[in-house]
Amino acid sequence: MTVQIQALHMVSLGVGDTLSLPASALRAIEHADVLLGAEHHFDTIKGIPTQAEQHLYASPFSTVKDQLLSFSGNVVILASGDGLFFGIGQWMGKHFSELTPVFHPNVSSIQAACHLIGKPWQHLTVLSAHGRPLANICSELQNNQLYGVFTDQQSQPQDIAALLDRNGFEDSSLWVCEAIGTPQQHVTQYSVAQLCDISAQETALSVNPLHVTIIETAGRGNKLPEFPGIPDTWFSTDGESKGSGLLTKREVRINILSLLQPTANDVGWDIGAGCGGVAVEWARWNAKGSVYAVEYHEKRLPHLRENQQRFGVGNNLRIIEGKAPDALHDLPPPNKIFVGGSGGSLDAILATCWDQLLANGTLVIACVTENNKARSLRFLETLSADSYSVQVSQLSVSRGDSIANQLILRPLLPVLLIALTKTDRSS
Repeated sequence: MTVQIQALHMVSLGVGDTLSLPASALRAIEHADVLLGAEHHFDTIKGIPTQAEQHLYASPFSTVKDQLLSFSGNVVILASGDGLFFGIGQWMGKHFSELTPVFHPNVSSIQAACHLIGKPWQHLTVLSAHGRPLANICSELQNNQLYGVFTDQQSQPQDIAALLDRNGFEDSSLWVCEAIGTPQQHVTQYSVAQLCDISAQETALSVNPLHVTIIETAGRGNKLPEFPGIPDTWFSTDGESKGSGLLTKREVRINILSLLQPTANDVGWDIGAGCGGVAVEWARWNAKGSVYAVEYHEKRLPHLRENQQRFGVGNNLRIIEGKAPDALHDLPPPNKIFVGGSGGSLDAILATCWDQLLANGTLVIACVTENNKARSLRFLETLSADSYSVQVSQLSVSRGDSIANQLILRPLLPVLLIALTKTDRSS
């Protein structure tokens, strides 16, 4: 398709009226041939003289790209708040960079909300539950912090309050800032208890669809991790007691993550993910990376899914139900791989992993049985000496227990960790 767009602009409308629009944005609207936006956007700019055709965003949003390509001349996309802040601007830059779009800035609704309640926002963390599961914000929540949340119909104030209450932030305060900058603007402060009482009474809380929520967390905590090393007992597992079953124990898990050294934009594979100890913690502390957790055992998969939701890592932890190495063929090439389980196919798994691992990537193998230790060491012997660097360590951990009211140290099974880094010279 031949692109007929001569100039592409995104005008961020800020909050409320058009007084905050810079002169460049006003000129873009005035000289536009096509304006694309939502109904409330056109209500906002109705006082600006323009002869442009007005089009509402196509639905579903996945069709907007084709809609935009059907336009010609000077095209202006209208956005709420600051369109480059959790808005349509990122999408424009991804799909239409060749048109060199012009972005006209404005004030974000989160920034405006902080001014309304008098909260400095340089340390505020912005979360989005718009169009995604509310549970995913659990990956960011910590005590005594300030958050701004973009919401939708599935993340209303009562829903947020219930989530805070479940996760130990029962003393938090919430400010619901509605229709900011319009005559209908309204700000209400709630406690978690107030909103939970409203839900318990099955009373509908009427909130303008155009709202943001500011949260100041407080409470006893101890439900969501705030530092690496999640306690084993916080996980859902397939064992008879909390923290038991097929879960990489905390002391070993921390060592594995230190060897992997996750970084932003990494693609990671966790093979034999079990109940998700490594995969969940990996995704939790590297929110800008992607982790693919491969598991086939039908009794462990429900726990893996439960932990994905419990710790709010649905955004970047993807569960692959299947057995390696066959389940690996359709995954994107990884920068980091952890092999914690093999289902009797360790040789084939290691060969596939090494073949798919990107240059300068890291493969970490954890072995408990002597058989797998021997297989892993034999695998090293098949590699060219200049194709990798290696670190080998064995962890022997003992945990405190008691017998007859006396302290004893009960040993866990030793774990051999082999960390291979693939060099540029490997083939």
